Amino acid sequence: MRARSLLVWGPVALILVILIVLLVPGPSSESTLPQIAYSELVSRAEAGRIASVRTSGQAIALTERDGRIYLTYVPEGAMSDTIRRLVDADVRIEAERSRYGPTLGDILLSLVPMLVLIGAWFFLMRQLRPADGR
Repeated sequence: MRARSLLVWGPVALILVILIVLLVPGPSSESTLPQIAYSELVSRAEAGRIASVRTSGQAIALTERDGRIYLTYVPEGAMSDTIRRLVDADVRIEAERSRYGPTLGDILLSLVPMLVLIGAWFFLMRQLRPADGR
């Protein structure tokens, strides 16, 4: 009886662990970039040292003319002024579309606690069954 129970619940637990590992976001490649202050971004743009930027929300990843890449965050409400300065400095600008609403991973991750509770309930109901199998 115990071996059969392990054969059923072992793979279920393994699948849940794999789903959690795959769906929980890890560190992004942008978070590993060296960060600079926003004022440094402005001074480098005015000096003509920036070749291109990629914006995502309030974050800007800038690539200098020598190939070095940095990350900075724009103060709230200053993005339009920053873009205007970058355009005036002849910097190529790429913008990523903002993500709205939950993704499939968010939905599946929110279902995991419910599935664990349902699985525990089934497990307990099977354990409470009479020993003679009726």
